[in-house]
Amino acid sequence: MTPRSMATGFSHLVLGFLLVTAIGYFENKANHRLWSASYDVSLIIPFVAVLGMAWCFGVPKHFLYDEQTLLFTGRLGSPRELPWADLLHWGNFGGTGILLQFREKTVGTSLSFYTQESKDELLRLLRTKFPEKRATIWFADRAIR
Repeated sequence: MTPRSMATGFSHLVLGFLLVTAIGYFENKANHRLWSASYDVSLIIPFVAVLGMAWCFGVPKHFLYDEQTLLFTGRLGSPRELPWADLLHWGNFGGTGILLQFREKTVGTSLSFYTQESKDELLRLLRTKFPEKRATIWFADRAIR
């Protein structure tokens, strides 16, 4: 899959984080409780933590596939070559993420770090080759059809 720039991929997270922060700020302001300067600065800690965790756990080093196999290498793991024949379930979360449950391992990625063409190509492959394996409900990394 063709990756976008990190800035573009992180923009979804940054906008969501800023939205939640703004809601909290204006809610406190409406109740006449203003944030202190040290509290404003302390928001940097979870902000950086969220971006770091998203990069480590949501964006693999390699996410390559062909008609037979998927080559997946997580940021913190070893490379895995997973045959499509071992795919048990797959799920797409509103265009922002995807989980693929194989017999051996469940892998996932944040789709906001990839180009629209790459996302469409992967989803087209899954919808045409494996429509019966699409799952709509997930508990952690396990699918329920």
